[in-house]
Amino acid sequence: MLFEPGARLDDYVLLQPLGSGGMGEVWLARDNRLGRKVALEVLPSALTRDAGRVARFEQEARAASSLNHPNVCTILALGETPMGSSTSRWSTSSARRSGRDLGARQRGPLIRPRARTVRVLARVAEKPAT
Repeated sequence: MLFEPGARLDDYVLLQPLGSGGMGEVWLARDNRLGRKVALEVLPSALTRDAGRVARFEQEARAASSLNHPNVCTILALGETPMGSSTSRWSTSSARRSGRDLGARQRGPLIRPRARTVRVLARVAEKPAT
């Protein structure tokens, strides 16, 4: 982990880790300025030294923030936090969503999706040919 619960990053207090991946860690965080909980994605310092990775991170944040769809997470902020004389941390904050993560859904039982597929196929089969 890059941080420990309780660590501060700009206006955010990190509460608990939510996950990690190729681009960094995602934390449940408290936005002290707006007074709400957010998901905060933080790039590791090794990636912040790579201008190409930072540019990709910014590009992805801008692309996601331009979308307005219920199935796309809303980006609330993109920021760079100085962490010392020669380093900084890049992060995005986004609207917090509750529920199971995608990995848990993929590992879980397929009963609901299979049942839904059968219902849809049954409706299609009932339709008269036109």
